Amino acid sequence: GGLLKGLWELPAVEPTADIVQVFSHFRQEMSVHKVTRSAARFTDPRTVPLTTATRKALVACKLL
Repeated sequence: GGLLKGLWELPAVEPTADIVQVFSHFRQEMSVHKVTRSAARFTDPRTVPLTTATRKALVACKLL
């Protein structure tokens, strides 16, 4: 129940490590996260209702 009932969210993640790799012509920065929910389901985010925060995160990552 509640205000966000029926909306999908990204899986909860726990920050695990930040990695920096320097190449001769560019620098790559990555964050590694551990998924903490084993019951996460994957689906096309365009086909399910999303919270505004989740939609913004997916757009920022160019996944939506």
